[in-house]
Amino acid sequence: MGSGASAEDKEMAKRSKELEKKLQEDADKEAKTVKLLLLGKSGGDVPRGDAGDVPPSPTCHGGPRWCWGDAAAGGG
Repeated sequence: MGSGASAEDKEMAKRSKELEKKLQEDADKEAKTVKLLLLGKSGGDVPRGDAGDVPPSPTCHGGPRWCWGDAAAGGG
């Protein structure tokens, strides 16, 4: 009548430890990943240094101004 862990319990503990290690490795790798969101026209038709023809959005905040706000236009 042993109170020791069964072979199945030991195998589950080993598997759990392996999964935890893999999760930690994945988290470390993800922390090193840099993600960029590039906005603009597709196809490379905008010359370098030029913002292109981006009109103000008439649907942003109910009026014709830039979405991120422009103090001169009354935005945020």
